Amino acid sequence: MEISSAKPAPKNLPGREVLARFCSAVWWRHVWQFSWYFKKHLYKPAIIFLISGLIIVTTVAFILSLNLGASNVTHDAGTILMQMFSAMAGLTVAGILLIVGMGVGVYRLAAFTRAFLLFDLPLSADSIKTADYKERAEKSYQEAFAVLGHHKGFLAQSWLAAALIMIPVIILFCAATCAWALALMASAGQQKLSLPPELLPCAIGAAAVSFMILSNYSVAVLAMSSMVNCTTGHIIGRSWLLLITTAPMLTLVTALVLALNTAISTPYAIPQILSASGVDANQPLPLALFWEIWQVATGIMLFPISTAMLIEVVRDCISTEQTLPQPVAVAQVHSEEKTEADANEENGTQLNG
Repeated sequence: MEISSAKPAPKNLPGREVLARFCSAVWWRHVWQFSWYFKKHLYKPAIIFLISGLIIVTTVAFILSLNLGASNVTHDAGTILMQMFSAMAGLTVAGILLIVGMGVGVYRLAAFTRAFLLFDLPLSADSIKTADYKERAEKSYQEAFAVLGHHKGFLAQSWLAAALIMIPVIILFCAATCAWALALMASAGQQKLSLPPELLPCAIGAAAVSFMILSNYSVAVLAMSSMVNCTTGHIIGRSWLLLITTAPMLTLVTALVLALNTAISTPYAIPQILSASGVDANQPLPLALFWEIWQVATGIMLFPISTAMLIEVVRDCISTEQTLPQPVAVAQVHSEEKTEADANEENGTQLNG
């Protein structure tokens, strides 16, 4: 897919065009259809996530069933050690699968990001229903995977540098989340802790702010690294600028994405989140397994749709003129397609003449 040199210069602030697209039924239809055609590329990470989640849920249920905290139950030390070793082995395998699944999933969402940003936005809903739309979408996926596959080292370097810079924010988020959980358990009477009453609102505020920073920065890094052909330092610097300039709108869209994902993939959590008595994590094993399967199944569509919603905010702030170079094979195919198209156009002109 060739990028025209007439593309406008990237902006530092998202303009009214972003709001116009979010208010357009055609844009939403485009997001749904583009995500629907892409979902087959997410089957592999979804299966990895599913296996990991099932192992974690089953292992946690097994550990809880041991009832190790009961004072009136006698436990054999050898048996307990074997059971805990098995549980730790299961969690280790699940953790490895989770890391692999995250790597595969993020890489494929990066390809989706590139394809979505380079794809020409449809002008009408009728054009989305055509076979030409599907064919162009499939070609955009192939081009994205080919380009990003040719630049995996650059992607890994950019993402690693971005993650290292965010370590203080990650630590703050983890600490705030743990404090939030402890405050909820204390309020529900699950833990005999003496905690200050102001801990809960402070923990919620710190977790929310740090999460928004991590989320918004991740969106900027994902868009920049999958599109722009420049140094890692430029990717980091430009992503920090986008983090600041797009913060209001991107935070609003992030909140909308979280609400959408929670309502669809984890509806059981809504009453617990709104309840003042805290969160009850105990569920029957069959029900917990069902929700794990449901979350993965709905995530196959929710993840690309959510990515499209977030990336749309920074679309006009990303330069498409200095995009990552295509591999030679892909460039040759596109060159041949362009030559063939030019020849057909010339023949048509001669016939008309």
